[in-house]
Amino acid sequence: MAERIYQLSCNKGKAYSFVIYMANDAFLNIDLGRFEVSMKVRMTRATTSRLIATFNESNGRLNVDRAARTITVTLTSAYTLTLPESKNYYAIELAEIYDLHTGATKEAFRVIEGRFDILPQI
Repeated sequence: MAERIYQLSCNKGKAYSFVIYMANDAFLNIDLGRFEVSMKVRMTRATTSRLIATFNESNGRLNVDRAARTITVTLTSAYTLTLPESKNYYAIELAEIYDLHTGATKEAFRVIEGRFDILPQI
């Protein structure tokens, strides 16, 4: 499955929020109830490059509303202060949950990716 590309940016020291509406796009009309969702921010597009940050439901920086089919990235102003000013790449990945007892997942696939620039504090 090919992914959608969106360019994102946030300022250090400012709260940031971005909502992805999966149900409004026939390409992305996916039942999120079967997936674990994460967003990884890296220095380059390569999956082996340095990881800047991981956003997921466990750390509270990603909220997945499975009924509404939305994914919301929410970063506090205090958190954005900890991010390095840089030009990065991000990928939102879905990993299908195949064992509900252990939470084990299959290999993840990207659905959305692009630039995620962290700009100077204003």
